[in-house]
Amino acid sequence: MTTLDRRRSSATRYGRVDTVRRWASRAGAVALVGIGIAHTAVNGYAYLKHGGGSLPLFLVFGLGVSVLAFALAAVAWRYGRRDRRAGGAARIAVAVAAALLCLTAVSVLRSHPSVIWVPLGPGPWSLLGGPALALAACCPRGRTRG
Repeated sequence: MTTLDRRRSSATRYGRVDTVRRWASRAGAVALVGIGIAHTAVNGYAYLKHGGGSLPLFLVFGLGVSVLAFALAAVAWRYGRRDRRAGGAARIAVAVAAALLCLTAVSVLRSHPSVIWVPLGPGPWSLLGGPALALAACCPRGRTRG
């Protein structure tokens, strides 16, 4: 058997890319859940402590953003699975979430770099989730045999 006979098939290479995409999207989904929980906790505490705010604003900008983060986390988790139904729309949603998290990380680093590691802030979640989701969105889907 020569060296040329031992070349890896394209299915093996796509299997490795599929593994990278799966783990990157899972890490991004966990980061989105973390930022959703932190956002809910901080805004819920602020609303209860300073009762002067209006309930509709809290529901839209407090809980609404958290629900959006949870929905994007569900899409990212499903995109990481080996499901053929999660296709182009899920990839676009993962890319948009990656862009938002990267912009959030840059904004936190520019304005308050000391809070980048505070778990109740957006820093660690966006610093982890943005690049992970960008990597997941850039990885190609595996080819189907047929």
